[in-house]
Amino acid sequence: MARQSNNQIMKGTRGMFGKQVVFKVRKGKQILAAPPNFDEDRIPTPNQQAAQERFKFASDYANAAITDATLKEAYQKVAGKRQSAHNMAFKDGYNPPEIKEIVSIGYKGIIGDIIVVHAQDDFKVAEVYIALHDGAGKLLENGKAVSKHGVVWVYTATSANPNFEGCKIVATAFDLPRNVSVMEVKL
Repeated sequence: MARQSNNQIMKGTRGMFGKQVVFKVRKGKQILAAPPNFDEDRIPTPNQQAAQERFKFASDYANAAITDATLKEAYQKVAGKRQSAHNMAFKDGYNPPEIKEIVSIGYKGIIGDIIVVHAQDDFKVAEVYIALHDGAGKLLENGKAVSKHGVVWVYTATSANPNFEGCKIVATAFDLPRNVSVMEVKL
């Protein structure tokens, strides 16, 4: 690899030139290298295929999201100094929300008991749903949790469950691009 310094004409140049030379910056130094070899007939592994599909979804989502002026403005508000609304929309489309925990201490199988879910996303958690299953796996009830600030979600039980021990609580969180995250706990 060739290195250059004090060349004002080429300073800051990056990328491929004439399909013969690639300009790179590594550890603050500019490097000239041969272009990478790429096998046109290669078959991606299942993990590579999944990553490519996820990348394409995020790119398509970001392109669509910034056409909505309100959504573009919201993404721009959370963008850093060198980020655009498109960057943030892409990041949101690529990364699913994360459910940190399900707090079930307030649930004893009585109507009005609460279940709390802590969920977060790099932009915004749009919805959280709760499903309660009995010990045999039968669905007892399900519904949408509510939140004032989008981080702590509260679900209020609507049916009695006298044998709540051994039941399963499943929380499902969605972000704006409809990425999903699921967590379950057994009581």
